[in-house]
Amino acid sequence: MKMKNLSYLLVVLSLLFVGCNDDDNDDDANLPEVGKAFAATTEHWYMDLDGFEGAFKTAYDEMKAVLKTKDAIPGQIGYVMQNMYLTKDTISYCYWNEGYKEMGAPEEFYVANGYLLVTIEAVAGMRNQVIFKGIKMDPAVELTEHPAIGWYGREGFAIPQFKAFIDMLAAQAYMIEADNAAAPKMLTFKGVEDSGSVFKLRLMEK
Repeated sequence: MKMKNLSYLLVVLSLLFVGCNDDDNDDDANLPEVGKAFAATTEHWYMDLDGFEGAFKTAYDEMKAVLKTKDAIPGQIGYVMQNMYLTKDTISYCYWNEGYKEMGAPEEFYVANGYLLVTIEAVAGMRNQVIFKGIKMDPAVELTEHPAIGWYGREGFAIPQFKAFIDMLAAQAYMIEADNAAAPKMLTFKGVEDSGSVFKLRLMEK
């Protein structure tokens, strides 16, 4: 099923960009709905941590600065994001406490994993736009075992800058562009209201 979803996404992205180059077709009614295709994919799409621009980059940099001080050993830095990826209904992330890692601490002491629930929907009437909505913590998760999940807003765990960064996804609708029409491996999301606010997702390699 995953390969079928991925194949569908690759096909519609390819057709979308081919269709845009057809000078004889001024009507986009027959273009594939790439927004729906992305919203339905179950593949893992990783955030390009060097690909943020505009307001998205500002929020990311502010979050990084705060997390570097969290649970930091004197003279060392705290948490640094290792990866973040999106699937059909979750935002997953992994941070390492660099100070504890450098000390040789066991993995369970320096790795902070977490995930949030999200709904990805195509924008009605728009073929290459999506919106992220309903971002929230999973109420079934025990935070004493996974405190990084509480960074989004649970009392006693919350980090406002982390929440502000995550909420950039839901701040507006995003238009999708692909790096390669035939077989995209990188998707660029540009804000519809603020086109300078950009993030990128790359397909996880098998």
